[in-house]
Amino acid sequence: MVCSLCKTFEQFYNEGCDNCNGLGLQMADRQDRVSEYTSPYFEGMISMMQPEQSWVAKYQAIPKQGVYAMEVTGTMPADAVEWLKNKNVQPQAKPA
Repeated sequence: MVCSLCKTFEQFYNEGCDNCNGLGLQMADRQDRVSEYTSPYFEGMISMMQPEQSWVAKYQAIPKQGVYAMEVTGTMPADAVEWLKNKNVQPQAKPA
């Protein structure tokens, strides 16, 4: 729900998030963080190959190659939202 990258729960658990690890989320091997910071509910998918040349990437705030949700639905715990805001990161999910 932070960057809208599409992966399975197992991929987030095994590898973390390609985009969010730099924020310090460290989802790999942390089932609790995968559950808090991701959502299985989304609409539409974008396959991004060249984000630096794409207006869609700019509009959707897609930083890297990958498959992204167009819209994510979910709610994060208040402490997780506060932690992100302290890092100047706005969650990208609409409330459930």
